[in-house]
Amino acid sequence: MKEFGKNDHYFNLESIYSADQLKMIYNELMNECWQNMEPMLKERAYIHCYLYYTKDNWSPDRILSKHQLRKMYNGIRGWDDQSDINEYLGKWCKTWTYSTGWMMYFYAGPENCKSGDDKSFQNIYKFIPNQQTLEKYKPIIEQYKKQIELETSGKLIQLMFTLLPVGSGLDWHVDTGMVGRFHSVIENDGKTPSMIFKQNDQLKDIPAIRGETYYANINVPHCVPLSKSPRLHLLGCVSEKNPTVEGPTRHQAMGDSDRTWADWKKDLGV
Repeated sequence: MKEFGKNDHYFNLESIYSADQLKMIYNELMNECWQNMEPMLKERAYIHCYLYYTKDNWSPDRILSKHQLRKMYNGIRGWDDQSDINEYLGKWCKTWTYSTGWMMYFYAGPENCKSGDDKSFQNIYKFIPNQQTLEKYKPIIEQYKKQIELETSGKLIQLMFTLLPVGSGLDWHVDTGMVGRFHSVIENDGKTPSMIFKQNDQLKDIPAIRGETYYANINVPHCVPLSKSPRLHLLGCVSEKNPTVEGPTRHQAMGDSDRTWADWKKDLGV
């Protein structure tokens, strides 16, 4: 069983499915909604497509409720600003329903979160397949769950494909509520790092070799460089094996403090 040392920002895992096999699954899941999603993609787009999730409130009768959408929206922007509670739906958050699942759009930027930087924003698109759609992939999911149980000290709680189109990236952040996350590289330019970390005052890369799988210490500050070609990965979010309480949001939050992400990055020295 592998664990992160104090100077480790990643280690390799076995790739139990090839890049071609994973791309086929991604295309199957996105087939129905992509014809509508692709034309609407905006600058700095980040596309999620879930293969496995454990959230009870992502059920057909609850996933599009005002409470659930508000929770997801606040989790993405890292702040609960009550001033937009009557206007964010349709403006910063939109939804579409398909026979295979639900597509959602969220915006996070200087207009609605504590970015502190007019150039720091993200257009996020999530496709969440329903459980009927995901039924055929259960054997694949079970293999990944078993691998994480045997090779790490954690428990697999989410599997999702993430796509960054050309020219998109992710700003500096940490991911909370997890002990680690694996990345299986499906498409990449092969040169731009998968991620860049700042650990012990040093900048460190994770490679981007197609077909390889990296288990990343995402509690260390990191960013994703701008993509020079489409960057498609399968991500596996890993929690403690026996969490005593529900973890915090997966995204870094500024909460009610006066600090912004720009303040945090300045202190980090990036």
